[in-house]
Amino acid sequence: MQQYVHANVENIWSKLGSENALRTHILSTIATGFARSMDELIDFMGGTFYAAQQEHWSLKAVIEKVITFLVEKKFIMQNNGLFATRLGELVSRLYIDPLSASMILDGMERIEEKEHAV
Repeated sequence: MQQYVHANVENIWSKLGSENALRTHILSTIATGFARSMDELIDFMGGTFYAAQQEHWSLKAVIEKVITFLVEKKFIMQNNGLFATRLGELVSRLYIDPLSASMILDGMERIEEKEHAV
């Protein structure tokens, strides 16, 4: 009982604090339609335990960084709102880190380029 009930409290941290979890969950939030704009996304993420551990400006900056990555890699479109592309929807359904998906796609493109060069 001493070890579990009366022990010192341990610090806990949100799993969204890791960039790969944040990329995955932001893409999922957009792909499932829970957020269709930057304001909706910030409001949604603002209700998480992760947000309670961050300064508001810091949360917004991290979200903007992830959105920039997702747009550059063509997982989402930012055109009068936030919308997942077919690729983004697939990556979200597969529940893999968008960075991993991007690396796989880049590798596949390089292989295809080498095959066409021969």
